[in-house]
Amino acid sequence: MSDRQPRHLFPAACGAAVFCLATACLGAPQPRDQVPRVVRVEVGFDGKYKLGRWTPVRVAIAGGAVPVRADVTLTLLDGDGLPVTVRWEDRGTVEIPAGGQVSRTLYARFGRVEGPLTASLAWDGRPQDGEPSAAITTFPPAAVLASQELVLTVGPDAGVASALARQAERPALQRFGARIDGAADLPDSWLGYDGVDALVLTTSDPRRLAALHGNRGAALRRWVQLGGKLILCVGAEGQSLLGAQGLLEDLAPGRFVRVVAQRQTSGIETFAGAAQRLDLLRQDDESLGFKVPMSLLGDVRGRIEAYEGSGAARLPVIVRASWGLGQVVFVALDLDQFPLAAWQDRPRLVQRVLDLALGQHERTSGEHRLRQVSHAGYEDLAGQLRSALDQFPGVRLVPFSLIAIVAVLYIALIGPGDFLLWRRAGRRMEWTWLTFPLCVGVFCGWAWFWAQHWKGNQLRLNQVDLVDVDVATRLARGTTWAHLFSPRTQTFDLALSDAASGSVRAQPKAGLLTWQGLPGDGFGGMNRRERGARLAQPYTLVARDQGPQRPVCGLEGLPLQTWSSRSLSGLWLAELDTEDAGRLDAGADGLLHGSVRNPLPVELTDCMLYHDRWAYTLPNVGAGQRVDLGQLSPPRNIEWLLTRRKVVDTKDVSTPWDRDSRDVARILEVMMFHAASGGRTYTGLVARHQPDIDLSSHLQTGRAILVGRTRRPAVRLLRNGQPIEDQPDAAAVQQWTFYRLVLPVAGSDDQRARTARR
Repeated sequence: MSDRQPRHLFPAACGAAVFCLATACLGAPQPRDQVPRVVRVEVGFDGKYKLGRWTPVRVAIAGGAVPVRADVTLTLLDGDGLPVTVRWEDRGTVEIPAGGQVSRTLYARFGRVEGPLTASLAWDGRPQDGEPSAAITTFPPAAVLASQELVLTVGPDAGVASALARQAERPALQRFGARIDGAADLPDSWLGYDGVDALVLTTSDPRRLAALHGNRGAALRRWVQLGGKLILCVGAEGQSLLGAQGLLEDLAPGRFVRVVAQRQTSGIETFAGAAQRLDLLRQDDESLGFKVPMSLLGDVRGRIEAYEGSGAARLPVIVRASWGLGQVVFVALDLDQFPLAAWQDRPRLVQRVLDLALGQHERTSGEHRLRQVSHAGYEDLAGQLRSALDQFPGVRLVPFSLIAIVAVLYIALIGPGDFLLWRRAGRRMEWTWLTFPLCVGVFCGWAWFWAQHWKGNQLRLNQVDLVDVDVATRLARGTTWAHLFSPRTQTFDLALSDAASGSVRAQPKAGLLTWQGLPGDGFGGMNRRERGARLAQPYTLVARDQGPQRPVCGLEGLPLQTWSSRSLSGLWLAELDTEDAGRLDAGADGLLHGSVRNPLPVELTDCMLYHDRWAYTLPNVGAGQRVDLGQLSPPRNIEWLLTRRKVVDTKDVSTPWDRDSRDVARILEVMMFHAASGGRTYTGLVARHQPDIDLSSHLQTGRAILVGRTRRPAVRLLRNGQPIEDQPDAAAVQQWTFYRLVLPVAGSDDQRARTARR
């Protein structure tokens, strides 16, 4: 029996070996060209993108041996340097054909100037961390800082690069330009424009704009409506683009009349401060003569910044107008065509136009103050607001002096104190084995007790809501800043409640909750460079499109360490259900007349009405209540109000801006009208991280803005579907809610036109 046993086992052993070999072969990784893989990742526009803002990320994918349906995710660093995976539930799903190539545009926010970006694929039957060929890690070019500005040109070169090259700003405040060939390269969601400070649209070749007929056109208009700044240059193609049913008809600040061949250009030269006359340029064909095609507008809305010609035939060349919560600067000529393209002073002209869109350069007297505040780690007002919101009631930092005293006392007790005690107590030195751990335990318990007393053991929230309503279009845009403090290490699944629930009487259009970074070089600031990937487990930012131009997103698995806080930001949209906000008229004296009505279902307190250079103090305005301006006290100058200016010894003196202030209401007051307060000249800080918060430009285009506060939060921060304040371990919740109603003013445009002519 013993001689036959090996021969019986041999066939079984061979079968097992064959089975194992086949299983290993089937489970082995497939060749690289047999599985889908990410082959290229492009970020931003022409390699430019802004730090801490949403930006397009285009992912190119090569197919494998068989077609698959895969999900694309992006992993990058957030504002605190932690890895976050961005997952678009519908936009990120792509059909990959066998042997073909497809691309998909996603949107993400970068929290570091230089950091890794990983684009990954996952499909059915394959784990997320499977084939390494299905993912690619790249290091995009360095981002444009939050304190800098990004200007995007669509179409031929309009002189933006030359204009920006002449800037004399510090490196941290410079402007950068990017250019794309046409509208086909624009994002199909308004999120993609989030990091663009101004967009220059040239129209000399209408074929480049054909893609604006679909989602891209809707995304561009939504972005402008939400606070974007568009520079629209229309010269020779005015009839096809601005005429009836024209592609850009609704964006023009007036009614298109005709295209004129303008030969007099002194108005343009004066506006640009030119050193060379434009009409000295001649084409090769002298028979054509000198002429500049310009698009003539009638019934102009907004403020006319430059005219051409004289008398009743004067032509508005440059017009600045409000468009929703944003702004359109209309230039009635083609900056990329002759003779402008050959004019040596074109950069001067473009600089002036950009200043109209981005805000006039402040005087350099504030430059030394900007350097003084750089030690705080931020150069933007958003950084000061973040610092203020990071102060929680009941949470105090332990003074360093107390820590030093306790440390010295602890060392003295466990060292010489313990030794001298037992030496004088009969030389029973072995008792130190009892007193030493007892002393350590007492100090540890004391430290734990005082940490609980100073830092607390409850969840805390500081939240600011700013709701902007454009009454003319009934659009409501809400901005939320939230700081969450956790008493212990835990993770959070967070989202915003229904936008404007109970405060604007409308269904939400979108709701975005994401991380908020610190703009600057300070500790934890986004300007830090991190070339290496963090080893921590990433949390997830889950986003989806609820419909056309209606993105929503929330956070899953967001980690908070013991006694630490996280800064969050939210953006949401809704629609007002009424347009009745009273009627305002601008008189010949430049003051407002008429009445204003509160169309919101909440009472507004601490109300101010801003228009032109004046600020009117209003009483508390209840829901639906109307206030007659004729019964108000005389208005005050806006700059005097914002800077707390007063007369001291016959001199006008402004109250200096306190960069160490933690007064949230005061910081937000200046953020809302930063340029009107004097901008960097007054605060020593810029307001570029969230430029759409500053609505000063609307005061210059004939709009009035009603500002008020309410105790009722506009939205709530939800954890697992429940408001934070309803959590069992929640304690103090501080909330500030501000409303701004942008109101049309009858006759204001005519008054502005008369002022410009004078």
